Amino acid sequence: MSIDWFTVSAQIVNFLILMALLKRFLYAPLLAVMDKREQTVAQRWEEAERLQQQAQIALEDNQKQQRLLRETQEASLSRIREEAEAQKQQMLETIRDDLQQRKDRWLGSIEQEKEDFLLDLQRRVGEETLAIATNALRDLAHADLEQAITSAFLQKLAALDPTTQVALKRALHEPTESLVVQTRFLLSDTQQQAITTQLEQIADSAVRVDFAQEPALLGGISLKVPPYEIAWNLREYLDALGATFQHALSVRSAQAPTPQGKSAR
Repeated sequence: MSIDWFTVSAQIVNFLILMALLKRFLYAPLLAVMDKREQTVAQRWEEAERLQQQAQIALEDNQKQQRLLRETQEASLSRIREEAEAQKQQMLETIRDDLQQRKDRWLGSIEQEKEDFLLDLQRRVGEETLAIATNALRDLAHADLEQAITSAFLQKLAALDPTTQVALKRALHEPTESLVVQTRFLLSDTQQQAITTQLEQIADSAVRVDFAQEPALLGGISLKVPPYEIAWNLREYLDALGATFQHALSVRSAQAPTPQGKSAR
């Protein structure tokens, strides 16, 4: 079999021309389109990465803001709790102070009532004692209580120690309007004269004496020679009695149950 080299050569030339045409009109545009497509994909990939980075930054900023918000909220809540606790303590302190003041006023009113009761009791006991003693002396001994009180006062003046007598004598010679002798009852002229005579004996001279009634003496006599005062008074005995009542009430109050039901200590 013989080869037609002309035909073969023509086919080779045709193939080369076809390849040149394909490369010129098909492969070159196709490669250009592919390159452009690749560039577009690369640009879009870069844009996607840039957007992803921006999204990551935005996410981190958002997380940071949320963290700051939580910290701010916690700080605000802590401050609010502290302020509420401070107001609570202040209110408790105010309530305690108010309760203490009410307690003090209550105790003060009780103490005042107790003192008023003791004074009234002392006065009543004094008046009753004076009345009983007067009636008893009159009925049993046929003696006048007022005269007995006057005699007791005169005996007290006569029994003054020398130092007191010298001081009283000096006071009696001091320039003054008058001496004042106070009694609960009216003194008779004889009783007034006896007291005046006793004072003149102490002063070794005439003295002016004024006599006045004083119900608070509760059956006694008081001589006021500024700055001295000499007295015989049932109040001294009543004060002792009042002190006894005061002690008894104090002991009773200490043993009394408190409002909570416990004994006071």
